[in-house]
Amino acid sequence: MKSSVPGYIYDNKFDRESLQQGDVIKVQNELINKFNEFYPTLNHTDQRNDQFVMILSQTCDLVRTKKRKLKIDHINLCLVRTIDSLIRRTIENHQGDMDKSFYKETSKKLSRLINNSETKFHFFLPKIEGVFPKDMISILSLNYAFRTNEFYELFLSNRVASLKSEFRAKIGMILSAFYGRVATQDLSEQGWTDEDCSQYVNQLIANEVAKYQG
Repeated sequence: MKSSVPGYIYDNKFDRESLQQGDVIKVQNELINKFNEFYPTLNHTDQRNDQFVMILSQTCDLVRTKKRKLKIDHINLCLVRTIDSLIRRTIENHQGDMDKSFYKETSKKLSRLINNSETKFHFFLPKIEGVFPKDMISILSLNYAFRTNEFYELFLSNRVASLKSEFRAKIGMILSAFYGRVATQDLSEQGWTDEDCSQYVNQLIANEVAKYQG
């Protein structure tokens, strides 16, 4: 069985001077205080787990040069959480009724999700050594705004990952509710078969079921 999803969506050659759509920001130090100040209901104080957000604002509005001023007054971000938390909520919603149909349907949904073809509410972020210890998901429906002139440099200094342009485009497509397919790589081009994908997500489900029942 495959041990982890490859980080094929990430870009190591991104613009170092500007933020981009899809950039992942680690919520730490001063940012924790800012989130607590402006959005106190969010939990960014759990010291056991690192917390992250992802930038939703369009790259064209975020790029800056000496001759060009930023076009937006606020930067929009969404929450990033572990995929475990999504599976756990799914289990809880079924109130422990985990028959064969539950496994089959949940497996299908997670398989689409880790291929980023389940595009309504989530975007899958594979774990990255030294950044994400687990697979993550960005929750596109939960977004928050911060003033650009106050937070741009703070977000830039806490950026820990950036997406390839094709995946930034896909996020833009999702957010604009434009129904069409952006030509992105998928896991099959990374040597993954349907069976690999099925085994991987089934193990994710089994892990959370064991926690729930234990």
